Amino acid sequence: MKETLAALCVFGFLAITASAHALPEEKSSLDAAFDSQVKSAAEEAILVGEILREVAGQLEDDDLSAETDEYFVRALWEKTKSAVKNATAMVKGAVKNAYKEAKGHMKAAAKEAKQKANEKALEIMAKIFGKFMQSYALEDSNSRVDFVKAVTTDLERVGMRLQALGKSLHES
Repeated sequence: MKETLAALCVFGFLAITASAHALPEEKSSLDAAFDSQVKSAAEEAILVGEILREVAGQLEDDDLSAETDEYFVRALWEKTKSAVKNATAMVKGAVKNAYKEAKGHMKAAAKEAKQKANEKALEIMAKIFGKFMQSYALEDSNSRVDFVKAVTTDLERVGMRLQALGKSLHES
């Protein structure tokens, strides 16, 4: 009886030790998956920030004074969408990061990364435009130059913030 009890204790001890030994391996794979997701999110935030800052720079350079008041906002939005397309082409980080993530499907991954960044940048810009459109519609005293300056300042600020957040996520 004592031998059976001792054997059960030894067997129980071995079972607990073996299962505890396997836990760190699972944790490390979970950590690696989490780190990969954080790194991907950080790179995407940096990319969207670069696009927003590039768009802000292009909008500052454009002259919209020729547009009539009636079509000013539409022209500004069209130029913004065009600037997003141009900015995505200029940003070199998207292709480099996509190469690292998917070696077998490099072109598809690069295209998908650019498309995601475009969609997020347009989504952020639509929110910024919506915020400023309310004040622009309510106050006729705001000039077009002030409106564009306010929008570009906000785009620049959000872009810089996204880049800083992405870099801090990337470093951690």
